[in-house]
Amino acid sequence: MSSKTDIQTPFNKPAAELTNKRTFSRRLGLVLVVLSLIATVAAFAVLLGFTPVDPNRNVTLLIVTTIAVLMICLVMLVLWEVGQLWRARKKGKAAAR
Repeated sequence: MSSKTDIQTPFNKPAAELTNKRTFSRRLGLVLVVLSLIATVAAFAVLLGFTPVDPNRNVTLLIVTTIAVLMICLVMLVLWEVGQLWRARKKGKAAAR
């Protein structure tokens, strides 16, 4: 016969197990934001001539492409989170309302 602790419910699962699903998106978001800030500061420094790198056509294209890719990744992450929240709301889960 099984005891009460053998039954798996959201209330008796370890906290680490419940938060592991959200940890990846949080870490990814943090990494993307930090990379975006670094890319923006680097672009600012290069385009204003604070670095020895000459802001020619190729450098400018690389800067714009890098920032655009980071922005697209951030938008995709936000849309994924909104989708998760929308699915949770449709299922009637707590904190989704």
